[in-house]
Amino acid sequence: MKKLLTLALLYAGLNYAQEKKALVFTANDLFAPTAELADKFERNKSQLTPEERDVWYSTLAVKYTRDKNNAKAEEMIDHISSDLPFAQAASTIVGLLDEPDRLAWEERIKKRVDKVDKQSTDSKGYAELAAVYGTILMHNAKYKEALPYLALAYDKIMVRKELNRNYHYVLSLNGQYEKAFPYLEELVKTGFADEAVKVQLKKSHQALHPTADVNQYFSGLQQNLQDELKDKLTKMEVNVPVKAFTVYDVHGKSVSIHDFKGKTVVIDLWGTWCIPCMKALPAMQKVVNKFKSDNDVQFLFINTLEKGDAKKIAFEYFRKHNYEMDLYIDPMDKETKTSPAYEALGRGGMPNKIIIDRDGIIRFKTAGFMGGDDELIEELSLMIEIAKNKH
Repeated sequence: MKKLLTLALLYAGLNYAQEKKALVFTANDLFAPTAELADKFERNKSQLTPEERDVWYSTLAVKYTRDKNNAKAEEMIDHISSDLPFAQAASTIVGLLDEPDRLAWEERIKKRVDKVDKQSTDSKGYAELAAVYGTILMHNAKYKEALPYLALAYDKIMVRKELNRNYHYVLSLNGQYEKAFPYLEELVKTGFADEAVKVQLKKSHQALHPTADVNQYFSGLQQNLQDELKDKLTKMEVNVPVKAFTVYDVHGKSVSIHDFKGKTVVIDLWGTWCIPCMKALPAMQKVVNKFKSDNDVQFLFINTLEKGDAKKIAFEYFRKHNYEMDLYIDPMDKETKTSPAYEALGRGGMPNKIIIDRDGIIRFKTAGFMGGDDELIEELSLMIEIAKNKH
């Protein structure tokens, strides 16, 4: 199932288990409360191989981090014996940490890096350690120190968008504009650049082309992105009547999708258990702001497949991040372990975006988020305009 696969990919332990064929728990265990999963591990760990125990420690470390129990997360990750699962778990954890906690993890990861035998620096495990250590140094604004670790990881791993982005971004921050420029430019052209990358691309462009108009240059890149997206969307359009479903607003009032007939509806199915969902929300806020004065467009941010008190969890997450978006709850059925709106809208990977025209016809349906804020904003904006013009 795509839902299970998407969630599984968030956990380094399961990634490693798939590689080693050592998976001794099911994907459904990832939905279990952390305490329940930890208890299962304690009851079975004496029967497990060291590789299998590393899988469990990795998974529990990530789950404890998500639970804001950093002490237990640190305890679990310190038990991991092999470099590769340690690095994969640490990479996921670093992405979940708030700024104050990253400094402590910098020291923890450095100790692991320093422990590696110098003869083992060609291993995949060491490359992964270098990638996560270089990344956390970058987050802590230690750009000079980060560069050699990211360079080593880039040379050994290569095909990974986040690593490639971080390496070229740090190159530019160290004044190596000529090396950084082509990749940073490609990120902007394809819509995968964040604001920090855009700033560095402008600096790189000005350093390499001091007499050129940087604003005109950026306008050309933006036009290129829009032209490519228009061609892409012509192949993505669908024509499927939306099935009836009901969700609940934050006050507990039931709301039917048919209540919005006559409007172009943008649905974002998301959950706090889904890291790509959370990473996409800042860009979604920008889309909401863009259409704020358009009364013919309605956004529904539907929290789905959430464990526990979904309303409380989702509302607190929106409050913490100052999101001003219309929040709705698609509660999980305790018996079926799924949610009604998620089922009615055809399931699929997360986050899931559905664009419905004023006649209740689904025109676009996309799944996932690869990290391109500009691509998401431009793509959804074009989808909304196309759906609005349907009769």
